[in-house]
Parts: sequence; structure tokens; C-alpha cells
Amino acid sequence: MRPLDTSEEAWRYLNERLRQMTPEQKVRRVAELTVLTHRVALEELRRRFPDDSERRLRVRLLARTVDAATIPASVRAALDWPEAEGGGGRDGDR
Repeated sequence: MRPLDTSEEAWRYLNERLRQMTPEQKVRRVAELTVLTHRVALEELRRRFPDDSERRLRVRLLARTVDAATIPASVRAALDWPEAEGGGGRDGDR
């Protein structure tokens, strides 16, 4: 489905380029975009929580990307796992 802010011409061009990529190129591109997305998210967390350590910021990022139910409670406690955003976490991560 074409995003509303993308022209028909640009959408066709993008899809043609994607069809020309090998599976390996597609996987590489997804990995690059994932790294970029994490960098942007970390910068946003740094602005929201300027006093947090780098470790704490990375735990916050992990909490955004991993279902807490899949992490043992003992591990969540050791990481001082934040509640889900909007979930009233004790550290103010809302």
C-alpha cells in the first residue's frame, strides 16, 4: 500500500528497485534500516532522559523492541526493566 505522502511515480520506482534486489541485498537493507531506526530511537531517548546512563538508555530501547513477557522476571529485575510506555513505569518512562 502506497503511503499518502509518496507519489505514484516514486512508489513504482521503489517497487521496481525492490524487485531487482537479490534476497541477500534485501536482508542487508533491512539490517541497515534496523540499525538506523535504533540510532534514531536512542537519540530520542537521550533527549527524553538526559540523566540516564548509556546502559539505561539501551535497556529502554530493548524494552521498546522486545516483549517483556519473553524475558524472565529475574532478568527484567536485574536490568531494572521499565514498564511499557504509557504503563505507569516507576521511572517515569511515559
